[in-house]
Amino acid sequence: MMNRSRTPESASGARSRSSSAAGWTLIALFAISAMMAIGSGFLDPSGTANWSALSATVTKPEPKKEPKKRPCCRIGIAYLTGGSKVTLTQVCNTRSRSIFHFKTQGVASACTHPPGTVLRDQKGRRYKMLAAHGLPECSSGNFSESPNLRFRWEFTKLKSDVKKFTLLEIEDNITEGLAFWAWRDIDVSHCRF
Repeated sequence: MMNRSRTPESASGARSRSSSAAGWTLIALFAISAMMAIGSGFLDPSGTANWSALSATVTKPEPKKEPKKRPCCRIGIAYLTGGSKVTLTQVCNTRSRSIFHFKTQGVASACTHPPGTVLRDQKGRRYKMLAAHGLPECSSGNFSESPNLRFRWEFTKLKSDVKKFTLLEIEDNITEGLAFWAWRDIDVSHCRF
């Protein structure tokens, strides 16, 4: 068996803890008594004590809502060349890819060259072009016939933390001598992909 007797030192520690607890108990009883006296009209001769002044409501703050993700984000930045322009109108994220939508105004002829098209974000990550629609491929030797048209380029999906990107075309032996489009450091921090 263990000896459970207390040493004088531990007994005084226990006494100070119990006297502290007793002090809080007395304060709580005094507060309750005061509230009961107010309610009974003891401290309020008119007997019209206002209990609503004594009541309190604890509310839990509502959790901060994340901005809702949207699949498409308007960009509206134009690349001007001579009297014509190519506008990057919006970027849309699907489950597996990012789709860049463009429109041309006054472009006499155009083509697309996926191997020479580079998409890079602010962290240096590169995204592969998966498809191009609306413009003939430069390797076919054909060019668009309409000066005002819409086309799109599809890439592997942009990461959700992308704040800026650069999209440009690079000259190679197939596109030698052609004019190139470039959108550098485009701010998409307002987008919620």
